[in-house]
Amino acid sequence: MTALILLHLIFIGLWGGCVAVEMILEFTAKRDQTMTAPVAQLHYSIDKFVEFPIVLGVLITGAMQVFFIQLTLLHFVKIAAGLGAVSANLWCFVPVFQRKKLVDDNAGIAVVGKCSNRVFLAFYVGFSFGLIALFIGLSFRG
Repeated sequence: MTALILLHLIFIGLWGGCVAVEMILEFTAKRDQTMTAPVAQLHYSIDKFVEFPIVLGVLITGAMQVFFIQLTLLHFVKIAAGLGAVSANLWCFVPVFQRKKLVDDNAGIAVVGKCSNRVFLAFYVGFSFGLIALFIGLSFRG
């Protein structure tokens, strides 16, 4: 295993841990509406200061690898799935940032809830793509 692959896997692990924490927060707010405002603030801060730099690390280390290996069809499938996960995650930043602004503006819980639903949708889509990429990467070491 090269240092670049190891660094890529470290970024993926950090990203997975970050998403896991965010989902615990989101499910907490879903069960207890009094937690909506604190969760909106925390998720915003995590995305801005922790997750976004990690996702950039995943993208950069993943992109760098294509210059050092001979790509097969399976690599392209893995890359497409990985990009699907990254895209869903980047799209998720939009409702997270919107929801923070809505909470700061004291918007109603129904409006804030719509943003939360889009966060869950992005998670389910991104997690599905991420599992596919991870399975291919770990199963075929490609």
